[in-house]
Amino acid sequence: MSLLLSPVNLAKLSLNNRVVMPPMCMYEVHEKDGEITPFHVAHYGARAIGKVGLIIIEATAVTPDGRLTDQDLGLWNDTQAQKLQELVDSLHFLGSKVGIQLNHGGRKAKDAIYPLAPSAITFSAAYQTPHVR
Repeated sequence: MSLLLSPVNLAKLSLNNRVVMPPMCMYEVHEKDGEITPFHVAHYGARAIGKVGLIIIEATAVTPDGRLTDQDLGLWNDTQAQKLQELVDSLHFLGSKVGIQLNHGGRKAKDAIYPLAPSAITFSAAYQTPHVR
């Protein structure tokens, strides 16, 4: 049997196999509220049904102005947390373990009202000058 499809233990994490889905920005939050959409449920659910051992949910911003764009997922309020928990519970039921890529866009937070970064250097001419924090 291929090692790829064999179980593995990493510290206290036990995976059914070594197939890992890395985080990918999907830009599917069309209400700009940072909440999971039916697209996310189908997208990640399909990977779990396909027996991916570890699914890492896409870049998820910790503040509204920390999103790369307004179409990114967020985790700065209880509603977002509850919907993410429901998704994770579903993926666990289907046999996948789940991680998340927490994110703050910094100087690349294109849709931010008040972008924050370690220095006031713009990413490019298409981006605002960030405020130092």
